[in-house]
Amino acid sequence: MRKTESLQRRVVELQASNILNEAYCNKLRFQLAAKEEKQKGKGKGKGKLMGDGLPRMLTSNEFYKKVIEFTDWQKREEVRKQAQMDSKEQWQAVLREWEENEVARKEENEALKERNKNALKVWQDSKKAATRAKRCFSQLKPTPEKLIPQPPRPRLKDFKAPVVYEGIELGAGDDLDGIGDSSGGSGSEDNQDNGSEASD
Repeated sequence: MRKTESLQRRVVELQASNILNEAYCNKLRFQLAAKEEKQKGKGKGKGKLMGDGLPRMLTSNEFYKKVIEFTDWQKREEVRKQAQMDSKEQWQAVLREWEENEVARKEENEALKERNKNALKVWQDSKKAATRAKRCFSQLKPTPEKLIPQPPRPRLKDFKAPVVYEGIELGAGDDLDGIGDSSGGSGSEDNQDNGSEASD
């Protein structure tokens, strides 16, 4: 009789434990689903621990394994995200410096163009004056000063370094926030200017 009561009590305890486990798993599942829904539109979601909607025993070896894998995945994603943010900040700093140098380069090139133009005009006037005076004109045509070429625009992908997590290389990942890092312009306008300055 006592053995039967003990077994019945044990069955009730197991059933209660199972109900609590199922309730806890459902709570986790809904929390993860809500978090994933909130993350939509902000890049990659954090995923679901259990995506089939079925309850899991908290003591299940399979559930425990999935928890470990999920936690490790989250850590790897955080490491990757931080590395991407660091690369983005480095790129932005170099890009700002490049843009500042571009302003100075263009201003210097404008000054060079003006000097070349003035030198050519002086030479042409001297040549015309010699022709009118019927004098021999032997002065060589001035060689235009070369314009400063445009350096390559920094690209975000050039700042991506391999991400290493616990000795494993994860790779650099995709671009952040859809940043466009196109080459953005070229030095063709300088080449055209160089070609047009030397005309008589």
